[in-house]
Amino acid sequence: MADALKTFSDHRGILITGAMLVATCDDRATAIPGGNVVIDGREITFVGKNLPPALRRDNYRVIDAAGCVVIPGFINTHHHLFQTLTRALPQAQDAKLFDWLTFLYGIWQHVTPEAVHIGAKIGLAELLLTGCTTSVDQMYLFPQGQPLTLVDQTISAARELGIRFHPCHGSMSLGRSHGGLPPDTVVQPEDRILQESERLINTYHDPARLSMCRMVLAPCAPFNVSRELMRETAAFGRKKNVRLHTHLAETLDEEEFCRQKYGRRPFAYMEDLGWTGEDVWYAHAIHVNGGEIARIAETRTGVAHCPTSNLRLGSGIAPVRAMLDAGVRVSLAVDGAASNDSSDMLGELRQCLLVHRVASGAASMPAADVFRMATRGGADVLGRDDIGSLEAGKAADLAIFDMNRIGYAGALSDPLAALIFCGDSHIARTVIVNGNVVVDGGKLVQVNENKLIEQANSIALQLISGGAIMGKVHFLCIILMLIAAPRLGSQEQSSATASDPVAVSSVTAAPDTRTNMEKLADPIPLVRRNAVIMLGTEKKKGNVPALIKMLGDPAVEVQRAAINALAITGDKRAVAPLTGKFTNEKNVNVKMNIIIALGELQSPSSLPLLKGLMKDTYPIYRSEALRALAKMNSPDTYDAIVAMLGDEAEGVRIMAADVAVQLKLSSAEPLLVKNLSDPVAAVRRACAAALGDTGSISAIPDLQKLLGDKDKSVAAAAQGSIAKIETRKSSEPPAPVQAR
Repeated sequence: MADALKTFSDHRGILITGAMLVATCDDRATAIPGGNVVIDGREITFVGKNLPPALRRDNYRVIDAAGCVVIPGFINTHHHLFQTLTRALPQAQDAKLFDWLTFLYGIWQHVTPEAVHIGAKIGLAELLLTGCTTSVDQMYLFPQGQPLTLVDQTISAARELGIRFHPCHGSMSLGRSHGGLPPDTVVQPEDRILQESERLINTYHDPARLSMCRMVLAPCAPFNVSRELMRETAAFGRKKNVRLHTHLAETLDEEEFCRQKYGRRPFAYMEDLGWTGEDVWYAHAIHVNGGEIARIAETRTGVAHCPTSNLRLGSGIAPVRAMLDAGVRVSLAVDGAASNDSSDMLGELRQCLLVHRVASGAASMPAADVFRMATRGGADVLGRDDIGSLEAGKAADLAIFDMNRIGYAGALSDPLAALIFCGDSHIARTVIVNGNVVVDGGKLVQVNENKLIEQANSIALQLISGGAIMGKVHFLCIILMLIAAPRLGSQEQSSATASDPVAVSSVTAAPDTRTNMEKLADPIPLVRRNAVIMLGTEKKKGNVPALIKMLGDPAVEVQRAAINALAITGDKRAVAPLTGKFTNEKNVNVKMNIIIALGELQSPSSLPLLKGLMKDTYPIYRSEALRALAKMNSPDTYDAIVAMLGDEAEGVRIMAADVAVQLKLSSAEPLLVKNLSDPVAAVRRACAAALGDTGSISAIPDLQKLLGDKDKSVAAAAQGSIAKIETRKSSEPPAPVQAR
């Protein structure tokens, strides 16, 4: 490492020569075979094929780029670096956004300055290694009892690694006690948030050209920040001439929250608050319609597209093709390391390339558009004209990828596109930031990688161990709230109370000493809902009458919480009120909760209702009724369950196959075999798999017909079931020989 630094310091600049291709990403998308790049100090001074005659090579460190592609450094416009130490936790691997957050808050509330610092170094190191030279980070979590200088830790980490950095002072002011998602231990009073914003801007923000650090103000999201803080942050940011960033339209839950709480869709709510314009960019923007896309473009508001995170959490696919066509400024980002589980920037480009070919057609996302989003798009969103392309006068930020690898062999007809279509490694050979070599030979120059890995694993273990108990408690308590009402807010909230729990959150409240029973009469629906959830978790018979009464609450989310709480108590007294409510209920989500609860309560008195739902016109009711009947395991329902294998809805047929396996219904074999020729591959796969547990030897010939199925997963399911049946048959004792 020292030798590499000394080599650079002995020269005035860097000369990159003889590249297979220099992709400039300039306005004309100029690509230069056999190109050269000259760097003097912090800037690029020449890009072209023929070097200036007066150039003296002795003044430069020469990097031979033969067989390599040279590109502008990627620009990552959204991240949460502190999450790097909580990647791939088993409890959060298969959760959607709100459930995922709820569990991880229990871990994250124990983060320390050291954890933030090392987590940031790991995330930024991975970005650098994969060709990223500029990154944003939104640090929005500030646990009570920890120093306020957590953003400072991320800035320190960026300086140590040598990456260009746009740190965001994130914020959350709406904690659980005021109806928000995060625990109160990680949110802050709003006056303190604005004070910290001012301190960070005054200390670190550098607006100069080629700046290595520019501050951003970034309230977290509509569901954990008050409208007052959003307005005040925008006004303060514009006074200080810094950019603004927040999450928006990431999930349908958020959309419904904004509709019910503010009577507006998320983007319209942002417009109301002054959160549009050239100085604003949103993370995600998945659930936006055509009219909103037009307004985003018209207002010059930017977007950070995070395809891997959106897929990982099942949030959706952003309409990026429509945005680009409308003129929206779109950039690319890896998002938080615990929702992407990686900070692989080149991998993010590949994900973007592929996912939109599913969403909007194979020709809808050319490689050139992806590269532009990851370079010029990022620079545009961040308000910078000094990065994002390889041109004289621009910052000396670039990445060099060696194409002499097995993964690129045969792909050199278009080496730039090959970077994201092909490859067996996303690690760059060389990365230069601000004229400094920070990755050399595929290794970090400024830090000891092995030591950093050891530090990260050690701190991660401490963090997870320390937060595991609290994480589980937090998960058990709050996840029930989210399951009971995954769409925050209520349709009746605006008429039920004039109080604004979001606005209330901006005032430091006195400790609430009321019992949960007393809170059931609170005018704020979210307070009543939380109280209902807590009463349910107590599993006390004495709570049941009060919970039954809450089935008639004017707020839908309170009703749904009460339904789930009654299911948790296991008290059969809840069955009659629940079945009665189902008969008169019009809200689909409420009815779904009732079906699930009846399955949990397992009372024979609910069988007539559940069996009747097997003939309902709504497939979702039929499917959930099957799931509930599986829990009850009543022989009286077996024939009805088997009959559902012939249902017109493919989802119901799949559910019926799963239930047949759970209940080991051998009587299902004829219909399972019949469904092996179903036109829907998912149905064929489910029924083939079910026969492995319920089928007899006579099913094998039909399963063998699927071994050549065009869907490989169907063929694999058939092969597995054949093996199961044969194993089961071979283990059976031979039939006794009958005496003559």
